[in-house]
Amino acid sequence: MSKKRKLAIMLSIVSAMLINIYIFRMVKPDVNNGDYKFVFSMNSNRMIDVQVFYADSTEFSEIQSSTLSYADADTMVDIVVKVPMDTRYIRIDFGNVVNRIVIDNAHLEVGGDKISISSKHFLEPEILNCIEEITEVDDKAFIYALDTDPYIVINLDDIDIAEAYYNAYQSRYLVYDLVLCVIVDLMAVFGILHLKNFCSVPCDIYYNRDILWDLVKNDFQARFAGSYFGVFWAFVQPVITMCLYWFVFQVGLRAGNASDYPFILFLMSGMIPWFYFSDALNGGTNSLIEYSYLVKKVVFEVRILPVVKVVSNIFVHLFFVVVIEIVCLCYGFTLDFYLLQIIYYIACSSFLVLGLSYITSSCTAFFKDMTQIVNIILTIGVWATPIMWTVDMLSPMLRLVFRLNPVYYIVDGFRDTLLVKRWFWEKPVWTIYFWMFSMLVYMLGVALFNRLKVHFSDVL
Repeated sequence: MSKKRKLAIMLSIVSAMLINIYIFRMVKPDVNNGDYKFVFSMNSNRMIDVQVFYADSTEFSEIQSSTLSYADADTMVDIVVKVPMDTRYIRIDFGNVVNRIVIDNAHLEVGGDKISISSKHFLEPEILNCIEEITEVDDKAFIYALDTDPYIVINLDDIDIAEAYYNAYQSRYLVYDLVLCVIVDLMAVFGILHLKNFCSVPCDIYYNRDILWDLVKNDFQARFAGSYFGVFWAFVQPVITMCLYWFVFQVGLRAGNASDYPFILFLMSGMIPWFYFSDALNGGTNSLIEYSYLVKKVVFEVRILPVVKVVSNIFVHLFFVVVIEIVCLCYGFTLDFYLLQIIYYIACSSFLVLGLSYITSSCTAFFKDMTQIVNIILTIGVWATPIMWTVDMLSPMLRLVFRLNPVYYIVDGFRDTLLVKRWFWEKPVWTIYFWMFSMLVYMLGVALFNRLKVHFSDVL
């Protein structure tokens, strides 16, 4: 076994070990994004609508509330409301009629565990309105409400909900961590067994770096050769596309801001990485056909052709990264160390699209219709990827489905970098998922390309 192979195997093992440590340290119950259930049993002598508000302060809004109909008078029913982890104040509205309410068995359900809420929370509420009297009988709270707008606000600050949430989900996340580690280790073993395929592209890039750089520069210039404005057209179409989307959603449909950020920033931070991914994948798919005269040369290493397309599109991508930074500055977002993360997400985009390009370019050499199929997939993808909308409007299940799209990780990463100010290691599960998916695509793509490249000169 050569020293280079031993070194590569050692690096793979060390990388897998470091990722395993990262998983056990970072993949923990996220008390900031979790939720729990607020539950109580209620009896009223009148049919009323019960509205429960929840917030981290005493400022309540209709958005953070649930309304339930109490339709059977003098019947004890359970009221269940799911609330986010940062909830500290809960307001309960008791309709708009004079009525007598009995509240019993109030508790929080956190990960299947119950935390009782003592009757003092109802006997001594933080705020009350149009409540004539509150008494206690047999650990039950009797509330006599007037007919204007009766409600009480209870304070949950004395309950350590975060600790209860962590304890409830800790064992589940331990199993989750073990499963992730097993998957990572299997990927490492797969990479070691196919080390030649995995390292072939980096080696080709290194040994052919001078030719690669010349091809990249020529490719960028040749796309607009013969036109009066030259490379100017590389920037015009993306700008016009973003302006059209902005006009349709912001002006025509009056979409307003998205996720508490100006819509134009939300749109640009999603469209810019998508433009690069789309252009690079289109170029990589057609790279063998476009450079067929090089494919037929015996001494030329055809594996670098998809790399040419991936790298040449970075020039325009970097220009738009600078543009969105200027726009962010105009909206009051300052330059900071989070900008360094842009380099990481560009690397993510390049690696993902390179693996996909090896698959699509190999197929295109034998099946020319693959180009049209890729165009259709990209047309669907611009809407299937939450670029002009946010996944927060979806149900948890649909949200998970859309987040499985690896391009969403990159789009969301750009927004984390430019707007949210969050590091990529703060979402460890999705970071690990993206790299496992991308590594699998890359290894399959290179293996397919190596298997078919001996036939490329015959079919092109």
